[in-house]
Formats: sequence, C-alpha cells, structure tokens
Amino acid sequence: MRTVWRRLQQQNYLAAIRNSLGSRQYQDVWLENDTQCVNVTEAGIISCAWYASSLLVLHGVLQSVHGTVEGTEWELRERCDLLPAPYSALQPGDILLWEAVHFPNGGRHAHIGFFVGEEQAISNSARTRVPALHHWTYEGTRAITAVYRPRWEQPQSR
Repeated sequence: MRTVWRRLQQQNYLAAIRNSLGSRQYQDVWLENDTQCVNVTEAGIISCAWYASSLLVLHGVLQSVHGTVEGTEWELRERCDLLPAPYSALQPGDILLWEAVHFPNGGRHAHIGFFVGEEQAISNSARTRVPALHHWTYEGTRAITAVYRPRWEQPQSR
C-alpha cells in the first residue's frame, strides 16, 4: 500500500517565518537602468517588503515579490482577508502593516512583517538588516495600520 503525503501549507509557512530569523538573504535587491546599478533595499535597511513578499510567494499566498510595502499591500488586498480593528484575535502568520516613519536617509517608509504569537512579530530590522523578533507594536511606539490573513486552501482528500 502506497503512503500519500500532503504538504501542510500553513505549517510550512509558519516554520519558514520562524526559521528566517537572522537570514541575510533578503538584504540585497539590485536594479539597473541605462546609467547605473543600485541596491534599492540599501543593503537591508529597507528590505521588509522584499522579505515578507518573498515568503508569501514561496508559500503560495502572493503571486509576485514586491519591493515596496505599498505594492505588497496592493496584492494582499486581492488575495488575503483584511481583519478589522481592534486586533484582538490575531493568529500566528497574520501579516502586519505598520505606519510609515521617517528614516535617516530622509525617506518615509511603512513596514510589513508577520505576527508569530504571544505579542511577538518577525520583520526585517532596519537596524540589524535581517529578520528579527520584536514586540508586535514595537512596545506601543509604532501603530498597526492593517492586518491581513492568508486564505489557506483545505487539503483535498484522495
């Protein structure tokens, strides 16, 4: 008798988020035009959207990797459920969007990451330039502007 294995999409997604801590693979995104080649994530300082959307594509939640929070949220609106505030019923794997803040380079950037439970989130840190574990509201210093929940397909029986 043949054993049939089913991929556990949601469990793999949650494991990938946890296992991404400290990974440098999301630091560099290079673009070029006719005159220059630029690391648009500034070596990981502003790579939260690249990080989050990469994991979301890998696990079938989104179809495209995005370089901005705005672009990522555009696709999240189409493919995930927007949760109403207040955010009292968060589940691990929910996608958090934080308000835009000023960066030392003069830019103003929103932020995106993942809720992992027990008031904790994982997102790319501008300071360390890698995914890091932190309080989900940055100890009340950064407001959540939206929360999205992936729509998981139920495994089909065979």
